[in-house]
Amino acid sequence: MINQLNIILNGKNVKGNPGETILELAKQNGIEIPTLCNDPRLKPFSSCFVCVVQIEGMKNMQPSCSTVIQEGMKIETENDKVKKARKTALDLLLSNHYADCEAPCKQTCPAGVDVQGYISLIEKGLYSEAIGLIKQTNPLPAICGRVCVRPCELACRRNYLDEGAAVGIDYMKRFAADLSLDMATFGRCLDSGQYEEEVRNDLRDGIIAGVTGTPTFFMNGFKIAGAVPLDILKRLIEAEIARQTSLEFMNRPDVSEPVNTSAP
Repeated sequence: MINQLNIILNGKNVKGNPGETILELAKQNGIEIPTLCNDPRLKPFSSCFVCVVQIEGMKNMQPSCSTVIQEGMKIETENDKVKKARKTALDLLLSNHYADCEAPCKQTCPAGVDVQGYISLIEKGLYSEAIGLIKQTNPLPAICGRVCVRPCELACRRNYLDEGAAVGIDYMKRFAADLSLDMATFGRCLDSGQYEEEVRNDLRDGIIAGVTGTPTFFMNGFKIAGAVPLDILKRLIEAEIARQTSLEFMNRPDVSEPVNTSAP
């Protein structure tokens, strides 16, 4: 018979088996300790420090996933110092961690576009970089932005928050794509001398609207009510196809002479 160890866990006397970790002991006693890098199928790596606890007699916080219990240990998992240490660990992880993990929006995108990546770039005002990232997998974002059925928004975890609405992903992609085209030309069709500036302002404000779950703002990006006029939409589609076709020819090593892509 295994001699069990006597542990004081959050002021309560509990029993544990030799070789068990603090995390395992806590789970057995109905205490939840947050984890990030822990996986029961793998050996503890102790890299995230989100699961730290305070042990009497030890100067620093200890990761519960890899710290094995010892006879007479006094462990605190819920006090203010522990919570502050976990928050600091998480803040440090997020401080240089922009869109590195694959979110459900990317997983459900039919084109496999790095959704959270280009949203992060748009939020920073890096519109050209955002379009460059999108076009790595989707060469026609302005067109797709007007026909996409938005499975990414259905999968967006923001749907589960209080506002109950997804980030306006499709609208952000559409406007970033529009800005990469000759939008000043399209703007003059609408007699708007300040068109490009207005679109940029809308995009800036619209990101905030999208993140808070009210992305309908983007529907009026052309400064008109309702749908985009068919002639303007036709010109936009032609412009994007022409640009993409031109780039494809320019990148072909077997084509040395300029190609007129507008020729029949």
